[in-house]
Amino acid sequence: RPTRALFRDLIELAIPAGAQQLLFFVGMAAFFSIVGHVSSEALAAGTVLMNLSLAWILPGNAFGLAAA
Repeated sequence: RPTRALFRDLIELAIPAGAQQLLFFVGMAAFFSIVGHVSSEALAAGTVLMNLSLAWILPGNAFGLAAA
């Protein structure tokens, strides 16, 4: 049965991880908003670069969360 201490520990881990993800995706949205106003080619290039960076970032985040 979950206890208050366990719930508190989960929240202490979840809040920083959630804040990190929120700020990362707000940054991505701002990036795509700016690049989308430049040109279609710039948006396509930005999408490719973002997908490549996510291929490296997301596994690292997963290992970091699993280790916590």
